[in-house]
Parts: sequence; C-alpha cells; structure tokens
Amino acid sequence: MTSIVVGAGVMGLATAWHLARAGETVTLLERGPIPNPSAASWDNHRLIRALYPNSPGYTRMAMDAYAAWDEVWAAAGVRHYENCGSIAFSRGEGDWADGCRAPLDALGADYELLPPEELARRFPFLIPDGIRWGLFTAEGGVLFADRI
Repeated sequence: MTSIVVGAGVMGLATAWHLARAGETVTLLERGPIPNPSAASWDNHRLIRALYPNSPGYTRMAMDAYAAWDEVWAAAGVRHYENCGSIAFSRGEGDWADGCRAPLDALGADYELLPPEELARRFPFLIPDGIRWGLFTAEGGVLFADRI
C-alpha cells in the first residue's frame, strides 16, 4: 500500500516514519524545505509533559510518547530531547495542578506532591509564597524541535 503524508513537520515526519517502518511505501509532501521555518512545527523547542488536567486520554498519549521518542532517538543516533521533569503548582483546591492528579492516578503514573519547603529546597530559584504544593513528575522536558 502507498500512503501520502501532507506536511513534514514533527507530526508528519513521525507519521511517515511509522508507516515506512510498517512496510508502507510513503510519499511525504512539504511545501518548503525540511525543516520548514514557516511551518507550525518550527520553533526552538517544545515542552513535553504528561500534566493535563482532567484529560486521561491526553495524559496517556503523552506518557506513551516518551517511549516513542526514545525509538526515534535510537534510530536517528542523536537525542533532541532533554528530560528535566515537569512541575505544576497548586494555589488552591480545584485549580489546574489539582486537576492533573486524577489522570495520573488513573494511569498509575509516578509523581510527587512537594510542599512549599521541599520546593524551596529542590528549586532554590523558586519563591514558593502562596503555593500549596508542587506536582512533580520525573518525566517531561524540552524537545528541540528545530533540530529534528
């Protein structure tokens, strides 16, 4: 079977790569150079995280993406990702960070709830005034999109 993928940004390249690995014949169409500085995927970096409030599907997709990116780096022989962890700060019950807990719990993901004192110890640049806690995951970081 032959597949046509329109757009050679991060998503298009990933789709074409997976189709080719599955034995498909792939034609990749891009209106400009690859990488294309006028494309939606172009930028210096993207933040990759599994912290999505009340969104278990999106959280699962992000968690699965970590393993997929590792496959890409192994095939490319170079890693364009810096894992530094992810953190969300809660200031009150029911806020954005609070909403991130349920999807992580449902998926059995590891995370830490760090009280303000621990936040200040681990991240000395942070002034945790008004922060109830920080939700920290060891996975998450920066994807250097302009290098792919």
